[in-house]
Amino acid sequence: MPAVKAAANWQIATQSVRGASHEQSGAPNQDAVGAQLLTEARGVVLAVADGHGDDRHARSDRGSRFAVAAGIEVVAAWMEQEATLAEADLRRSAQGLPARIVQAWRAKVEADVKADPPADRHDLEGEGVELLYGSTLVVAGIGGRFDVFLQVGDGDILSVAPDGAVKRRACGRTDLPSHLTESMCQADAVDRFRMEFVMRGRKGGSALVMLSSDGYANSFADDAAFLKVGLDLKGLLEGRGLDHVADKLAQWLTETSHEGSGDDISLALAWDASPRENRRRKRMLLARAGLSLVLLAILIPLVTWAYFPSAWNNLKPAKWPQVLASLVEKIQGRQGAGDAVQAAPEDLPPLP
Repeated sequence: MPAVKAAANWQIATQSVRGASHEQSGAPNQDAVGAQLLTEARGVVLAVADGHGDDRHARSDRGSRFAVAAGIEVVAAWMEQEATLAEADLRRSAQGLPARIVQAWRAKVEADVKADPPADRHDLEGEGVELLYGSTLVVAGIGGRFDVFLQVGDGDILSVAPDGAVKRRACGRTDLPSHLTESMCQADAVDRFRMEFVMRGRKGGSALVMLSSDGYANSFADDAAFLKVGLDLKGLLEGRGLDHVADKLAQWLTETSHEGSGDDISLALAWDASPRENRRRKRMLLARAGLSLVLLAILIPLVTWAYFPSAWNNLKPAKWPQVLASLVEKIQGRQGAGDAVQAAPEDLPPLP
């Protein structure tokens, strides 16, 4: 997906790649990813889902797509409608999001079953048809006043503060075996959601929010190495911009899958580009101011020479080249100071 500029300077990028093991087995990419820009809430909604992929969940690639669509639809509508509520009312209203997401997902599953009935349902073992569509889901709604993070099953949500601090949001369970996860297809899926609601203070909120399927984190030797990706991406975005990162994502994620987990990997990014835009505007203002000073430095002596020849003789024109050179050096020095940004790494950290 190409870089997209959102309201309030939020920019987004998404990418999903087929895992190395799925390429070998012929299995499809069972991940899904999506994003939507908001107007009233001045922000974005991101979602990533990971279909379970085994025989009991034969339509999990569809289930993950339905999960992403349901998560984005519900959270985006809620943020647009409730954007102006007081904090207490927002927190209370947010508690209903998991039930609304699960309801929307089940409606999409039901519609798909009617449109394309499963040929054989004997392996459902008395469970609902939703079992065929089993998937995880992570969702982030990032607005002008507040953020909301939701998760059921595995996957990761990272936020990176302007000072570089990386934090997990709405953390999933860590007590389950690696081959098990909670799911949208479970009867009590609503109760299995974790949710985190954050009001933005005067200093603002996250500089970067990253959602990923578990195939990404599982490709790193430890949690510290994975968390460092958030900081590295922030540096790349500030140094190179979102277009550069968006163009590289497919290559980076494919390499990570081949060298790491072998699983499908999906990633969704939302970056607050306003600090970089502010630096760009400052550089433009300094450049314009410098040009104006240079023009004045040229025009003043010309006018003096043309209309006040006696004053011109007193100004000692032989010194004007040195004066102009000194002025240009000062302007360039100020411009250079405005260009200073955090150094960006050339690439994401190599896998151990």
